[in-house]
Amino acid sequence: MHRTPTAPTRLPDGSRRCRGTRRLRQAAGALLAVVLPALVAGCALYGRCAADDCADDAAISAEVRAMLVRHPEFGPANGLDVLTRHRVVYLYGLVDTELERREIEALAGEAGRALRVVNLIGVQNGAR
Repeated sequence: MHRTPTAPTRLPDGSRRCRGTRRLRQAAGALLAVVLPALVAGCALYGRCAADDCADDAAISAEVRAMLVRHPEFGPANGLDVLTRHRVVYLYGLVDTELERREIEALAGEAGRALRVVNLIGVQNGAR
């Protein structure tokens, strides 16, 4: 059913409001009540690193990238993304085979100060 717009109604204080805005405000409020706490919790969980931790993370990422550049058999190193957070190395991108995926993970694990590696690399076209 299609409703035609109606004239604004006058409120007791003399201001005007269009009909239907109440539901919109309620929906927006409900959405905000759900999304805002999730964002705040996510930020608290993610947190900020101390200056030394950030420097360590950057150094670990640089070391892993340098290792990848020294192994051209994995293809261009810029095809993979490396992110380190709290000394945990996260690998992203696509490779041609499952073997390459595992070898890159092992290589990243050799980075000096890395605690562990989370391998999120995908295999193109589902090749194994």
